[in-house]
Amino acid sequence: MNVFLKNKNYRIFSIASFLSSAGDILFYLAFMTYASKLQNYSLALSLIAISESIPRLFYIVGGYAADRTKNKYRNIVLAAIIRFVLYGTAGFLLISNLSQWNLVIIIAGINLISDIIGTYSGGLVSPLIVNLVGSDEFAEAEGFTNGLGEIINVSAQFIGSGLLLFLSYSNLAFINAITFLVAGLLFAHVGFKQKADKKIQSHQEENINSQNFIATMKSSYQQAKKEHGLLTIIFVMAALNGSLGSMNALVSIVMVANRSTMIISNYSFTLAVIGIVASCGTALGSIFGPQLAKKISIFSVTNFSIVVDICAIVAVLIANIY
Repeated sequence: MNVFLKNKNYRIFSIASFLSSAGDILFYLAFMTYASKLQNYSLALSLIAISESIPRLFYIVGGYAADRTKNKYRNIVLAAIIRFVLYGTAGFLLISNLSQWNLVIIIAGINLISDIIGTYSGGLVSPLIVNLVGSDEFAEAEGFTNGLGEIINVSAQFIGSGLLLFLSYSNLAFINAITFLVAGLLFAHVGFKQKADKKIQSHQEENINSQNFIATMKSSYQQAKKEHGLLTIIFVMAALNGSLGSMNALVSIVMVANRSTMIISNYSFTLAVIGIVASCGTALGSIFGPQLAKKISIFSVTNFSIVVDICAIVAVLIANIY
C-alpha cells in the first residue's frame, strides 16, 4: 500500500486500470441478465461465454505483442479509446430496433473484439508498472494492484446488480464505455508526465523484445525448463484456470435451468454473488497469500487447488447454490 500512497503516477495508473475493469463487470452482468431472459437462453449464454473465453487463448500472443511495443503508453491509451467506441456502439444497438438474437450475436462479437484488445492492453500493464515504481517495488505494487482490483470488482458487482433494478441495459453499456474513456485519459496523463523523464523513457526503450514469436517461445521454454518442476506447475495451473474459467458459463446455464435451487432473489444478484465470492478469494490470495503460504511448497498449494477445483465442479453439477 505504501507504494500506492507515495507514488502519484502509479496511483493514477492503477485507478485507470480499476475503472476499466469495473465497467467491464457492470456490462457483463447486464448482458448475461439480458440473455437469460431469452427463450433459448442456453444458446445465448453459451455465445456470451465463448466471446469471453476465446480471448484467453490470445494472452500469449497479446503478451508477445506488448513486449514488442515501443510506445506502450500511446497504445494502452489507443486500446482504451477503441473499447470506448465499441461499447458505445453496443449501447446504441441496445436501444435500436434490432431483433433480440441479432443483438446478442452482434454484441457478443463486440465483446469478443474488445476482450482480445484487452489481452494486449493487459500485457502492456506490467512493464509500465515496473517503469513507474521500479523493479524493487514491483512485487509489492503488483500484489496491491491485484488485491485492490478484486475488491473494486466486488463493489462493481454489487453496484451492477443494484443498477439493473432501475437502469436499462443500454445505460450500463454507456457507463462501461465511459469508464474506458476516463481510463484512457488517465493513462494519457501518466504517459505525458513519464515522457518528460528522459531516463524512464530510455529505460523503456531498452526493454523492447526484438526476437520473433517462435524464438521468444523457445527462449521462455528453455528458461522455465531450467527450474525444477516449474513446467509441471505451469501446465497444472493452466488446466486449473481453464476448468474454472469454463465453469462460469456452466454456472450461468445451470442457474437458469434450476431457478428453484440456484437463484437467490434474482438472476443478476446471484451472478453478482458468485462473482463476489471468486473476487474475494482472489483479493485475499493476492494480499495475504505470499505471507501465509511462504513456508508451503508450490506443489502442496497446487494439490490443494486441484482438490478445491474438483469440489467446485461437483457443487455446480449438484445444482444447489448453497
